[in-house]
Amino acid sequence: MKYLDQINKLADRFENKLRKSAQDSTQEQTGTVELFFDSDTNMMAYGDAIRNPAGLVFKILNDYAMKTEKSCSFDLKVDAEPNQKASWILSVIPTALKAPIAAALDKEFKKIVGVGMVDRQKIADAGVKKGSGNGTLDVGSLALEM
Repeated sequence: MKYLDQINKLADRFENKLRKSAQDSTQEQTGTVELFFDSDTNMMAYGDAIRNPAGLVFKILNDYAMKTEKSCSFDLKVDAEPNQKASWILSVIPTALKAPIAAALDKEFKKIVGVGMVDRQKIADAGVKKGSGNGTLDVGSLALEM
């Protein structure tokens, strides 16, 4: 019976340490939205801005589509996996528009969040190295079909 009591005490100590560890990690972990945008509100505002028909991103795509009579699009995601790396994932069709679309996206991001996308990625990267982040999120996309 003495050994059973020792095993139960050991199990209780282990369970308490595990519970404390889970509480500590929950308090410190920041999600992907917060790492890149600070808040859901900023992420939604940014998503609306980059799809706005009166915005710079739309103008770039629309000008291309009207001049070439070809379809074009962009798709933007953020990824932050704990203990890995944070990144922006930008797909643009045609690839020739990637630089101007990236510049327009960065300009809109600065308006809403207050820093550029590269600077925010560095901040997010530091966060994921501490265990923050929770995967890939769609930020916004826009396609003009011809």
